[in-house]
Amino acid sequence: MAGWSHDLTKLMPLFTDDVVYEDTTVHALLHGKNELQGFAEGWFETFPDLSFTSTAMFISGDRGAVAWQVTGTQKDHMPGMPASNKTANLAGVSLMECAGGKIKHNVDYWDMATTMRQLGFLPPDTN
Repeated sequence: MAGWSHDLTKLMPLFTDDVVYEDTTVHALLHGKNELQGFAEGWFETFPDLSFTSTAMFISGDRGAVAWQVTGTQKDHMPGMPASNKTANLAGVSLMECAGGKIKHNVDYWDMATTMRQLGFLPPDTN
């Protein structure tokens, strides 16, 4: 989680050179460390105070899952969403498959509607 909190020197060594990284929410399918690093840098630019915390972890053999909480203030645009200067705080989960002690396949799941509500791009949930 420290790597996803603006530390590429901690983040990138966690992955194999040929990593496949999927962020299902934003429909990102990344191949290799270069694409992953560009993806991370984009999030770091948009949310300069991005901070992840692990809330639960499960590891079995070469597979694992991490539940996480993320907060960040949107200071730059996202597709269709200009900088709001508002903070989002939401939960997500990452599923991983490892090889040689590194992540070779990762899939992230999180809720864009919650994010958009918190940033002011959707009306508040009335339920």
